[in-house]
Amino acid sequence: MSGNRLIGIGAVLVVLAGLAGWYVARVQSNPAAALSERNRQAIETVVREYILENPEILPAAMENLQRKESSKQLAGI
Repeated sequence: MSGNRLIGIGAVLVVLAGLAGWYVARVQSNPAAALSERNRQAIETVVREYILENPEILPAAMENLQRKESSKQLAGI
């Protein structure tokens, strides 16, 4: 391979690595932003249906929230 071709391939790889890094940072800072509107709506529908079919999880979730809040208060946070 010629030197110019290697430089071109290297430049493309650097750009792709930069784009990949940007995308990963975006997803980590706001995972919902990586979802398409259609996927987000599908996930919300599944979660809603699960909660409606299994309402017994709500008291357990509230107890968990109260424990977390109590721990924060005790820790002075």
